[in-house]
Amino acid sequence: MPLTIRFFVVDAYTKRFLKRYYNQNFTFDMIQNYALNDLKKDISMLKNLHAMIVELSKTYCKSTPQCSECFLRTGCKYHNSIKNSDR
Repeated sequence: MPLTIRFFVVDAYTKRFLKRYYNQNFTFDMIQNYALNDLKKDISMLKNLHAMIVELSKTYCKSTPQCSECFLRTGCKYHNSIKNSDR
């Protein structure tokens, strides 16, 4: 019987993406509480959300970010802060 505990993986990819996108440091508990209480989604959705964050982080939001190529750049506070500092 598969384990069906609702849990959202909070790893380095998740924390880096959220920190850059929202320009805020989130704790493990903050991310976990939001994912489990505010999203109120099923296990499958939480797994898919984490998989999308990992893929985004591996492709665009790397240790050295590739902001100019990222499809989320217009809403990303990190991208907008570096874009505005170039002026």
